[in-house]
Amino acid sequence: MNVIVKIALVSVAILNSYFSFSQQENTSTNNIAVIQLQNDKEIRGTLIYEDDDKIIVETGKNKIFEIKRINIRFIKIIDINELKNKNEFENKSINYSQNCFLPTAYITDKDDLFFNSHYSATYNFKLGVAKNFELTAGGVGIAYNYLGVCYSAELFDFLHFGTTVVGSFLISLDGSGDSEFGSIIIPRLSIGNENRNITIGFLGASIQNFNNWIYGGYFGAQRRIHERWTLAGELATINLDTYNYMYVGNVTAKFKRNSAVNWNFGLLGIRFPGLSALFPSDNAFIPLPYVGYSRRF
Repeated sequence: MNVIVKIALVSVAILNSYFSFSQQENTSTNNIAVIQLQNDKEIRGTLIYEDDDKIIVETGKNKIFEIKRINIRFIKIIDINELKNKNEFENKSINYSQNCFLPTAYITDKDDLFFNSHYSATYNFKLGVAKNFELTAGGVGIAYNYLGVCYSAELFDFLHFGTTVVGSFLISLDGSGDSEFGSIIIPRLSIGNENRNITIGFLGASIQNFNNWIYGGYFGAQRRIHERWTLAGELATINLDTYNYMYVGNVTAKFKRNSAVNWNFGLLGIRFPGLSALFPSDNAFIPLPYVGYSRRF
């Protein structure tokens, strides 16, 4: 009798294992999972199984990883059809919404939060709130701050239109408590896609207690050359009323450390035709190194 009971128990265990495996196997998909762990390690592979407690992926050479969700900081599931549409790249570039300082016509995806900083002196947050809208906020130190909204629309497969409207305020640090308010508008067009594009834009600013409009135009381009590397450049001109005041240009390389973090390096150049008293030649050009940081949450 004991032998029969043992055989029955073993049979039940085998059947249970079989059906559990079959159920797990049936949940296998052709989707790609990009997982960033709490220790910043990144794992990519085919999604095999997931539930509320764990996720199982298969990486290259048929290696199977079972990962507890408590150990996961960020996870992105990519549909296989979406992956095919991306052509040579598995994941979207982190800061495709701007070349360096100035924006492209693409905006942050809905529910994504994007942060970037230049020289660790500026800060900017972008939050995707809808398919065509994002909120933006930032500043320089504690004195200058701004808040705005961005709109983006796909006109054609290869052409996007975007515009940003910002309200800004400058806090006086001399103890007087005075503040200056202003407004900024940046309409632009981007030709291409999120991995390679050219952007032509206009910027205009009106500042309280300042009689003249500040306005200008810019040209930017970026091209992703590798899963982790993107090359970008910008050239902008700033005018006071009808007088050309400043040119700003840069060439940068964006290094994608993982699916959430970007480090940006390059060369920045500034020319001041309007400050001939300081620079004897109107062609004086000041080269500066550039360092920036971007992160998607």
